[in-house]
Amino acid sequence: MGQLMRSIGYTLNSLDRRFQELESVSSYDFLTDLHNRRSAKSKLNNHKPHTTQSFMIMVDLDNFKSVNDCYGHFAGDVILKDLSEQIKTCFITPDDWAARWGGDEFLLVLHGSEQTVLQQLYSLQDNINQKQVPFEQHSINYSVSIGVTEFKENMSRQETLKQADQALLTAKRNGKNQLFKD
Repeated sequence: MGQLMRSIGYTLNSLDRRFQELESVSSYDFLTDLHNRRSAKSKLNNHKPHTTQSFMIMVDLDNFKSVNDCYGHFAGDVILKDLSEQIKTCFITPDDWAARWGGDEFLLVLHGSEQTVLQQLYSLQDNINQKQVPFEQHSINYSVSIGVTEFKENMSRQETLKQADQALLTAKRNGKNQLFKD
């Protein structure tokens, strides 16, 4: 009987580990190790009012196609990984998170005062602007445009997302490498 119980325990532990692996694979982007779009949608649907202000932020790599065209897609992957690491430095509270929303577009949810959140985002831009990412024999510079909107009780998550996206488009229209808060 003891052998059978140990065998069942081993099988259950193995199944639990596999389940956790599958859950991770289905929720995280393999390249950036940030939430994927599917996971982000779920997190947005479950977003609860926070004790401080909450902000939805869209971040988009400027001229990303030219990086891929000039240096190749492996270089583009290096830039995406670097940006995801830079984004993680913006987190203020344990409830903050980020996702790879699309190819070179990222979605962040940050909590804190407007001043603190904007300071973190300007710092993100400054760090990126000063950085040269090594790739093979090259050093690659890149920049990002950022759109920011605040979660409002009277707005749906979809409306908030549209507003953040519109703020991002405004930042791009203003010359890229910009931050725009609506």
